Amino acid sequence: MVRFSITFAAKAAVALYASVVELGRNSSISRHDVAGLMAENYQPNFTIFTLGMITVLKTREDAQAGIENVLNRYNETSLGTSFTWTDSLIEPVSNESAVAWVTWNFAPKNGLAPWDITTVYGYRLSEYNETTSSFSGGFEWVNSDQEYQQLLEKFPDFFP
Repeated sequence: MVRFSITFAAKAAVALYASVVELGRNSSISRHDVAGLMAENYQPNFTIFTLGMITVLKTREDAQAGIENVLNRYNETSLGTSFTWTDSLIEPVSNESAVAWVTWNFAPKNGLAPWDITTVYGYRLSEYNETTSSFSGGFEWVNSDQEYQQLLEKFPDFFP
């Protein structure tokens, strides 16, 4: 039997999430649909820590609406949503949780030079089946300070 690794599960979750985030570059896919796919990676009561503010998204529907609002704002400001996953570091916390530092490259469509940001996610394993070696889980929380700190340095009026 293969021994289960929370690090493996968290890496798989990051890779899946990154593939969904990168769909935001494709204008033929609606922001609503991209937001829904992103929200599928979040656990209920997903908690966002950003620049001293705390937001709890109780349901996936709440998460989808919140994500869609952010994607819309990025597009309304002519920045676009071209994020590319470039690196990640996973640190196990327990057999059922890990912290993931995920680095993204953001390439604004308005001609500004791209820049890197690192976002920190908390991953939680929900279920593991030893017989099939299958698992499910998702992100419980995110700290997106660096993304918004850099964004507000470049675009102080990003949030109306």
